[in-house]
Amino acid sequence: MAEQLFAKYAVPLIFLKNNGHQGCPPATQISKSKMNHTFFQYSFEKEQNCILAPTTHVTIIMLYNQSAISQASMHGLVTAPRKLHFPKHSTLYCVQMDPLDALVLLGQEALIALLDSSKPLRQVIDLDLSAIETLDPQTDLHQKAGSFEELFAPEQALLPQHCILNNILTCIHNANDKIKVSDLSMQTGYSDRQLYQIFKNNFGIGIKLYSRIMRFQNSLKWLSGVNSDLITLACSLGYYDQAHFMHEFKTLSTLTPLEYQSSQLR
Repeated sequence: MAEQLFAKYAVPLIFLKNNGHQGCPPATQISKSKMNHTFFQYSFEKEQNCILAPTTHVTIIMLYNQSAISQASMHGLVTAPRKLHFPKHSTLYCVQMDPLDALVLLGQEALIALLDSSKPLRQVIDLDLSAIETLDPQTDLHQKAGSFEELFAPEQALLPQHCILNNILTCIHNANDKIKVSDLSMQTGYSDRQLYQIFKNNFGIGIKLYSRIMRFQNSLKWLSGVNSDLITLACSLGYYDQAHFMHEFKTLSTLTPLEYQSSQLR
């Protein structure tokens, strides 16, 4: 898109809960594109049971077994943790798209149909996918990213509703995902009810849930650091207190903050 929503770096796509609480093998490569898509590549030597964390991004997952692609799927916005399974000796190539980029590409109906679910990529997008499906898993991630962006470069013109949503999302992110709907109403000139309907009709979720997931995503980034204090973190992210933060984190991840933080250090 000519105008991007925000330039925040995407949080780790997947964390694991396997044989207790084990950290996800770090992405072997991570790349940020000029179109603001984020590309991840993971290599799994052992069979892995993973949890797809709640996210406000749309995610394309391409799974390679040895040199052949075995699965290509698109996952919509995720509001609750979802279990995924990956076989041993596999390579996982993932692309995260901002929600407005996905809306422009897919349209309202297709994007909402993907909420908390996934579909084979060929069922979602009517494009010739051979250029990315035939990529060798050993190909450099930047080259893969280039092939992806060449294929998925949006040709549609922005509609008025896209510009409205861009304004709403920009306000949310400028407020570090802690903005009240009433404040958002004052900034955009739309009533609370209008804002809810605009957002819900395009993304399938309300503004409050969107902000809640974004706040959770930000907490993952904080917890991936060293010596993150939970009380300070809870206050910085706008939670009522540490207990509220821990309850929200457990609900959205199946892990406590300390379990997640410990898993990242292994």
